[in-house]
Amino acid sequence: MTTPRLNNRLRALLEMLPPAESIADVGAGHGALAVHLAHRGAGTVIATEAARGPYDELCHNLEWWSARGRVEPRFGADLDPIDAGEVEAVVAAGMGARNLLSICAGAEQRGVRWIALQCIQDAELVEPWIEARGWRVAARQVVADRGHNYPTWIAEVAGR
Repeated sequence: MTTPRLNNRLRALLEMLPPAESIADVGAGHGALAVHLAHRGAGTVIATEAARGPYDELCHNLEWWSARGRVEPRFGADLDPIDAGEVEAVVAAGMGARNLLSICAGAEQRGVRWIALQCIQDAELVEPWIEARGWRVAARQVVADRGHNYPTWIAEVAGR
């Protein structure tokens, strides 16, 4: 398995993540972060994309990096491609707050223990949403990359 390069934003996010045996990279884009999660030792890594073009690129890249056996691509929006109890953790990065929170909405029903969020816009919506559900912010950091700031959180899902 080839380990692709990560930009500073994703590398900083990866360094923040607690260990997880099973993890979903939702909205995985090119898939590089998912490959790093598999390389880091997660036994199950699922990478999802909700649009056909990005999903095709994800599948192509996983083949190119010889990662298809370690990272399973799935097509679908939010946590729809993930079954209840299938993953203990979710990573969602490089999206606006509304998309991130739509992903979070299905976490409790799927038995997710923690979720990592990295926001590109409307970040002020994230913490109030997390707190209103009784989740705990376990870590927060603002990651700077190429002149932009990316607020990043690790949230522990309530009841887990």
